[in-house]
Amino acid sequence: MSLILDGTNGLSDVDGSAATPAIRGSDANTGMFFPTADTIAFSEGGVESMRIDSAGNVGIGTSSPASRLNVAGGNITLSAGNGITWSGDQNRIMTPEDNVSGALIRWAGGGICRFLNGSTETMRLTGSGAVVLQGGATNPGGIGITFPATQSASSDANTLDDYEEGTWNPDVNFAGGSTGLTYAQRQGQYVKIGRQVTAWFFVQLSNKGSSVGLARIGGFPFNAATPVAEYIVPIYLYSGFTSVTSSTAIAYMDNASVFEIRPASGTGNLSDANFTNTSFFWGTVTYQV
Repeated sequence: MSLILDGTNGLSDVDGSAATPAIRGSDANTGMFFPTADTIAFSEGGVESMRIDSAGNVGIGTSSPASRLNVAGGNITLSAGNGITWSGDQNRIMTPEDNVSGALIRWAGGGICRFLNGSTETMRLTGSGAVVLQGGATNPGGIGITFPATQSASSDANTLDDYEEGTWNPDVNFAGGSTGLTYAQRQGQYVKIGRQVTAWFFVQLSNKGSSVGLARIGGFPFNAATPVAEYIVPIYLYSGFTSVTSSTAIAYMDNASVFEIRPASGTGNLSDANFTNTSFFWGTVTYQV
């Protein structure tokens, strides 16, 4: 094979190999060679160490680079103060074993970092510092952990799979009826952590209506787990009650969503006969769902 060296072609017509590179220094088996059309390769000690293929892909430790930079057989180390910088949004890091459906880390506008399994987002970090789990509000604001609106229950006893705060409207009825019953004010708040719900409420009537029977409180934000346990709830009877000897009462769960009210002392439950048009009371209940 002849070697051509002129002002038009430069150095040409010598391809070489990893063992005998076409361009080298005094070390005979270290240099540059041309293994195939439109491909440049580099060898060290007679072994290929890097190449640029016909697609412009760079392979270090591999002769078949699958991307713009394909490193095999070792790690990439960045010195202190340096990092990886992208020129735009929607860039990503992919797992090497599956560039289509594997795990991805992707950056979007507003400082958002998204974690995906294929096309399904499993978690994101927002620009404000919130952690959003799969199914949670994508822009919750503030700092914290955002769970999905509908719980995705875990079978692992040591996994926290839900957290929720909110409000609810306590409902008073007598044996299930509330004809003509109206409220001067009523409020309820709750916190749900995993399976445990703590609900606060206060109620003031403006008219107790015409329904009769045992007094009940309903409208709780979540139904209790079955079989229903007898959760004991302290209630403070502030004003507007008749034939009640104590300002405290207790409530126990009658079914998955209703508590009946019983005086703290004495027997039997409170009923419509113990309520007036201005009955005012409040309490707290903690139960499992």
